[in-house]
Amino acid sequence: MTTYIPEEIEPSVAMLNSSTTVAMLSNPTEGPTDLMLAMNEYGKVHGPLALTVCIFGIILNIISIAVLSDKEMVSSVNRLLQAIGM
Repeated sequence: MTTYIPEEIEPSVAMLNSSTTVAMLSNPTEGPTDLMLAMNEYGKVHGPLALTVCIFGIILNIISIAVLSDKEMVSSVNRLLQAIGM
């Protein structure tokens, strides 16, 4: 399988992957860089934070659907908003 690389991009830049990025960001003689430390800390927080945001969004969508399905709220716009909430 061949990969298309535009002529204006150097192959060394276009062929980066996660292992080469990590190798470039950390210097073995000086230890990890600030960016490496930030990436590590974000990795610890990302899972619980994403789960919290998703659960919060699902709960709010259920509330929105419940409110928009009330008899007094019947309109084409509200039906569209209900469909988007699902």
